[in-house]
Amino acid sequence: MRAREWLQLRWKGLLIFFSVVGPGIITANVDNDAGGITTYSLAGAHYGQALLWSLIPISLASSSSRRSPPVSAWSRARGSPT
Repeated sequence: MRAREWLQLRWKGLLIFFSVVGPGIITANVDNDAGGITTYSLAGAHYGQALLWSLIPISLASSSSRRSPPVSAWSRARGSPT
């Protein structure tokens, strides 16, 4: 009985994990064509984990560029093009 409970708990955890991460995996694979995969593989083989630090500033820049500034939101509400 204990093994069954452990298995149910494990499946529940995996279900939660894939429900959160799944859309990101699908979105990340949208732009992967043969050239992109080759480039990513060669860059990973050449640099390894040396450029892993760049993930933090890239994430910050990406998240800040997706926010709509209040001025453009105000001008859209007025009907003027931005």
